[in-house]
Amino acid sequence: MRKAGVVAGATLVSRMLGFVRDMVVAMALGAGPMADAFFVAFRIPEALRRMLGEGTFSMAVGPALAQARTDGGRERMFQLGRCLLLWGGLVVGPLTALAMLHADLLVKAIAPGFADAPELAARAAVLLAICMPYLLTTAAAGICVSMLHVLDRFLMPALSPCLLNVVLIAAAGLGAGLGQDVAVCLAAGLLVAGVGQVWLQLPDLRRQGFVWIGRTPLRPAALARVGREMLPTMLGASAFQIMLMLASFRGTVLGTGTTSALYYADRLLQFPLGLAGVAISTVALPELAALHAQGEQHGFVTALRGALRASLFLAVPAAVGLLLLARPVVVVLFGRGQFDAHGVTLTTAMLQWFALALPALAMTRPLLAAAYAQGRHRLTVLAGAAGVAAFVLAELVFEWTAGPRAPAMALGVGAWLQALMLGRGSAWHMDRADAGWLVRMIGLGLAMAGGIVWVDGLLPASSWLRVACIPGWAVAFGLGALLLRVPEAVLLGRMLRRRLRRA
Repeated sequence: MRKAGVVAGATLVSRMLGFVRDMVVAMALGAGPMADAFFVAFRIPEALRRMLGEGTFSMAVGPALAQARTDGGRERMFQLGRCLLLWGGLVVGPLTALAMLHADLLVKAIAPGFADAPELAARAAVLLAICMPYLLTTAAAGICVSMLHVLDRFLMPALSPCLLNVVLIAAAGLGAGLGQDVAVCLAAGLLVAGVGQVWLQLPDLRRQGFVWIGRTPLRPAALARVGREMLPTMLGASAFQIMLMLASFRGTVLGTGTTSALYYADRLLQFPLGLAGVAISTVALPELAALHAQGEQHGFVTALRGALRASLFLAVPAAVGLLLLARPVVVVLFGRGQFDAHGVTLTTAMLQWFALALPALAMTRPLLAAAYAQGRHRLTVLAGAAGVAAFVLAELVFEWTAGPRAPAMALGVGAWLQALMLGRGSAWHMDRADAGWLVRMIGLGLAMAGGIVWVDGLLPASSWLRVACIPGWAVAFGLGALLLRVPEAVLLGRMLRRRLRRA
């Protein structure tokens, strides 16, 4: 919990900066056709940033790095890290160049709705070509972050997205202030941010003994393991990102503003998901991998249970809040400038459906970490593939009745199916104590929902006032959990009391 607190604190700062970034982008671009072109181009590097920089890539290479450290110490792990950096450049570099040269063909494939709007397709192709070099930098940053995670260093990797958001805020502000094309400025700022994210990890790595030039075996045994496991690992861990990309691309044929609304709703979803899923799974993976390598099965199951409970303890109240307070949150954060009433309504609907998927997404991260620590890659691939297939089928069905909301609805179907399949195949199985804990959490969530509805009926029609009440609802949920003796709330209360005494 202490380690997760470090990551969660840095993630909180990053998400707040992300809100500022999205407010600036929403004000400058809105949720119209030009914004759709930018978000189509931005979705691929954004999805890869999450895969490589928010713990997913660590799931792919973390166990191999941890095993190398166990077998031969830090130097063996650093040798593998340098080897991964070298091969990553050799593989990702040509793919990046190919995507830049044929960005127009790539846009035709991922945005079929732009077929009747050649000016939008051309603009998206230009923006995509500018964004693509970010893949090289984010791959290098992902390997550096994975090494730091194995070394129990979490602060600098967690602060890396903060730098990205600061650079993009500056790029958007500079473009708007100088009367330049804001979308082009954001695309160029993405590359600058990528270089900065690699640079941010270097001081911490140097303090741990890492050097760029050193013994680098081109084909160590661990590299073969990483190569065999990379594709299935990335497929299983990136299922939700794949669903998001497909949703964005499909949104281009479901009406103007659909792709933009999906992006803004996803940004709001990532705030609680970063705390409930990413932060906890980031610190759980090295611990689970070490426990499995040592044969500590009881400790492994205990750590997994703790990670799942902590994720749901944060996800349940967040899901209730997003579901019932979606509209005021969207209005306060984005409802200005080019972001009109249609954008508010569409983004609100997307966010409410995303909120229903939040508990599943929060559980998926620690369940994936456990599966990768055990080397159960077949389970992760099957669960991820089933989730993506369910999303595709559900999206096609929902289009008949839900229109632009169909992608968000289908994302929930895919996310829950993936989580359930991972849960059934994990080493942890729910016992009576877990069932009682879950009943208390559901009761607290229902009580919180009733309180929000009741208080909203008493308040004047003000989105700002409703958003200002959100910290109060978080405190109320925590106090209720303490009264019901929820272990996570009790533990957090003890940690807070210790800090206050030291202060």
